[in-house]
Amino acid sequence: FIIQLLLRGLHVCAGCCCPLPPRGPEMRILTAMIPSHAFACCEATSRRRNWTTKVPPLRSMPEHQSAAQAPLSSAEHELMKLAQSHFVAQSLRAVLLIGLFDVLSCEEPLTVNEMISRLPSPSADPTPTPNTPRAKINRDGLHRCLRLLCTAGVTRETGKGAQDVESAYSLTEMGSTLQTSSSMSSLAWHWTEPSLWKSWAALPEYISGVDERPPFDQANLMSASDYYSSSPESRRHRNAVAKWASGMELPAILDSWKQTEILPDLNGKVICDVGGGYGEAAIAMKRAFGNLRKCFCLDLVEVINDAPDVEGVDLIAGDMFDSTTIPECDVILTKHVLCDFDDDDVVTALVSFKEALLDDGRVVIADAVLPNDENLNEWSPTVSFDVCLSLTGRRAERSKREWSRLAKMAGFEVIGSFSTSAVTVDLLVLSVIHQPVLK
Repeated sequence: FIIQLLLRGLHVCAGCCCPLPPRGPEMRILTAMIPSHAFACCEATSRRRNWTTKVPPLRSMPEHQSAAQAPLSSAEHELMKLAQSHFVAQSLRAVLLIGLFDVLSCEEPLTVNEMISRLPSPSADPTPTPNTPRAKINRDGLHRCLRLLCTAGVTRETGKGAQDVESAYSLTEMGSTLQTSSSMSSLAWHWTEPSLWKSWAALPEYISGVDERPPFDQANLMSASDYYSSSPESRRHRNAVAKWASGMELPAILDSWKQTEILPDLNGKVICDVGGGYGEAAIAMKRAFGNLRKCFCLDLVEVINDAPDVEGVDLIAGDMFDSTTIPECDVILTKHVLCDFDDDDVVTALVSFKEALLDDGRVVIADAVLPNDENLNEWSPTVSFDVCLSLTGRRAERSKREWSRLAKMAGFEVIGSFSTSAVTVDLLVLSVIHQPVLK
């Protein structure tokens, strides 16, 4: 009876859930049962804020329900992990910005105090003694972030000191890639910096059509090109990421070309790299395939005019939408160019390529090809890259199915699709569809 009375008639503070003085006819009996000082704290809180709520009446529990909370299902567990993934990303950035990954190593576990003492000392601070934390570093916050990074495989925790009473941390193999000497450090810095982070928060307005501006423009009140032009530190890390990706792409393309029979044999053939800039890819192709008969690099006139002369490669000013400016060739290579154009422009460019190709010519598209169907059920870096690129409102990667549709519209068919060892580039081989001769 007393329990029922408490649950039905006792008011509690919504702020701390402590009991408030009873009201109504039950007041005398409850006051006799509960010491008056038990209500003192919340009574004062109630007078100050008037935030009170009433516990709902006790209800009988269905027989099929257990009093204990049911364990999370695997689906619920995965959803929690997914919804909390940004916790890890921002903890990673917090540790990255204070330079802690350069202090830690894979071999020597350090306590939080030890690692803080080894951080470079700001000029305004005196050099600390060993095991003395820096005044400006929040030791508790850092400890919590390092512990969370353990769950993501970035750091590793071990016991240290007498009877292992203190936690110490070291880097995993993944964590070591975040040291300054690694390009992955710039990648983590770039993807978690405020300009991009705020852009993700603007994505719902972009998707729902509330704001048609790209999320990056919404969040930063300027375009991505304007932002990186005015922010040297952000530009440095973005360029480091681009250099990292480009550096592994050309070797990966050449390796795949040599190992895959569907890619065209270049012996005695003519190849043209369309949108090839200063000819980096064309130079690499010429060196890898010395029996090439001719090697061209085509780009806009303003690009070619600034390009230095390259031995063995003919630099040509032209327009990929105008077939008359493209030299006749056996193979057209285009790397990370068509992804910057919409579907109609891509079809127009492919038609232009077809008109420039010699008999049995091929088009090789070097781009990130998105997975389809069951292959889309796994984590894919190219899918992540594609959504990240959408924040700026430019550039769209495509799946093999989408490329096949566009190729067919231009009179091509996709005869091969290959992954390379570089996560940012795959290869598609297109062949001209020859109409049967009617007799």
